[in-house]
Amino acid sequence: MKLLFSRVFDGVDEMYTLAHNALDKALAEHGEAAPLAMPNTGYFLANHLAYLSKKITTLGQLKESMTEIKAWMPHGNRLDDVFKSGFGTFLAAEVIEACKYINNPEPYNGEYHGHLSDAEVRELGVPLVTGDLPGFTVIIGPAPSDEEAAELIKGYQSRAIFVFLIGGIIDQARRMKLNMGFPVRVVPVGPDIWAVAHIISFVNRAAMIFGAVQPGDREELDDYTFKRIRAFVNAFDPVADIVVGAGAGAIAVTRLLMALGLGDVILCDRQGAIYKGRDNLNSEKVLMAELTNKGMRKGTLADAMKETDVFFGLSAPGLVTQEMVKSMNPDPFIFAMANPVPEIFPEDALAAGAAVVGTGRSDFPNQVNNVLAFPGILRGALDVRARDIDESMKIAAALAIANLVGHDELSPDYIIPKPFDRRVAPAVAAAVAEAAQRSGLARVAVTPDEVAERTKRIIEKD
Repeated sequence: MKLLFSRVFDGVDEMYTLAHNALDKALAEHGEAAPLAMPNTGYFLANHLAYLSKKITTLGQLKESMTEIKAWMPHGNRLDDVFKSGFGTFLAAEVIEACKYINNPEPYNGEYHGHLSDAEVRELGVPLVTGDLPGFTVIIGPAPSDEEAAELIKGYQSRAIFVFLIGGIIDQARRMKLNMGFPVRVVPVGPDIWAVAHIISFVNRAAMIFGAVQPGDREELDDYTFKRIRAFVNAFDPVADIVVGAGAGAIAVTRLLMALGLGDVILCDRQGAIYKGRDNLNSEKVLMAELTNKGMRKGTLADAMKETDVFFGLSAPGLVTQEMVKSMNPDPFIFAMANPVPEIFPEDALAAGAAVVGTGRSDFPNQVNNVLAFPGILRGALDVRARDIDESMKIAAALAIANLVGHDELSPDYIIPKPFDRRVAPAVAAAVAEAAQRSGLARVAVTPDEVAERTKRIIEKD
């Protein structure tokens, strides 16, 4: 289902090509025997060590790793393929950055920070893993304006959050004359997106240093970084996604989408787009205005929908026209979930160019119904006697549902299991129970298989 993942995989392919070109150039200039090392670290290329358990010390060894990196970039149609490609992208980014450090321990000449030394990892990592430092953020810019960039950075500083900057936001910070460096907890890492390799390297070394995670142990690495390292990304992007309706359901959906890493969301209510500083916002909408609509888009729902990729409707019937769908980016996804009359009927949305349409109704394809989630979520939470239901448990449920649609089954008319698919509740319950135990919310330990079997027995009784 290329329509679903093409944007992700286009970026993956581009990163691999850039890495391949950078390595070819380095090999032509220095040869395969040329030594390769990041400065002031005992962890070689830390991402290669952490993910592949490989100690890269020469350009020739880095060349050999490219085949394995390519294998980490599958182009399948499952969410697992997207996540795995993310790791491959980090490795490719590390190749690009590592080639800069051949024969030059300071390729950025002090203009950018680049690689973090082991000493800096320990300086930042100790308060991060003990909880004395609330967390860190990576801001990938530029922001819509220099003033907004400065306001965002200062806001994180005021909350004692460490800030890494990548891309155009660094120039914005300089124009606004902001102090940068480790002492003020604002570090300009690099001018290009692949500089994120240095942040991933920091995270992986923190796991190996403080968590005693062994190189190549992906499960332990993911577990440690998920539980102990509080990090998030502010990525400014010209493309946004639309959620119309700003009640409790829409806000909950928006929070989950953002937790899953969606770049930006524009919430709309009866008055149009919600943005920072707009009048007539209740306290919850004021908070959401701080977190969403980074481009400060204003106006009606029709204005907000222009040049976006996905529409989520949790509002009222008939709000969306074919012209509004046509104003979106090519092949948009439309989830019109008002019931019983959706914001736009599937046949109208498809005729206007939508690639995939889902509604809340059982008589149309791709029914989005909360019965897919809540029986399994509650069963999983109860089986481990969870103290709470956090975002990680909700994400686990969402991924469990999505992964029930196999590679060979995916089509525009079938991207989500049907509500009465008996596989759903056991899969969701098992995933939620496992997530609760990972996050420390479970009071008892139960294997996912036990939870799944127990849920199946309950279903069979009915």
